[in-house]
Amino acid sequence: MVGIIGSDQHRAHGTGLAALVFTGISGAIAYDVQGSVDVTAAILVAATTMVAAHAGVHFVILSPDGNSNGLSNVTKSPLPGYIPGILTGTYLDGILAHVLPNTIPRVIFAWILVWIVVRYLMTKMPASS
Repeated sequence: MVGIIGSDQHRAHGTGLAALVFTGISGAIAYDVQGSVDVTAAILVAATTMVAAHAGVHFVILSPDGNSNGLSNVTKSPLPGYIPGILTGTYLDGILAHVLPNTIPRVIFAWILVWIVVRYLMTKMPASS
């Protein structure tokens, strides 16, 4: 969101995390349909992640440019349009992941990571104030 629509980092992070709620639910349903969800492990991971995320938000709020306005860092206007696409895409991805051999999603994921790293490394740093 920072590179594509010019959002500031906090707003992009908040909006991305809000979108992950829908992505996680839709993906979990798709994987559960295939019998690939360990509910006990999911609950343990979710509980520890919620604690870590809460601590992380407080750390960001304490940073020099952080703010404590709660959901003010979430861009609300485009979210209704994204939700159907996010739900459909993650559900279909969960179904497709069970059809493809393990190597194909790993290679795709690796290429996406490389692309992100290259874009990040090629980004000019803003002038310090």
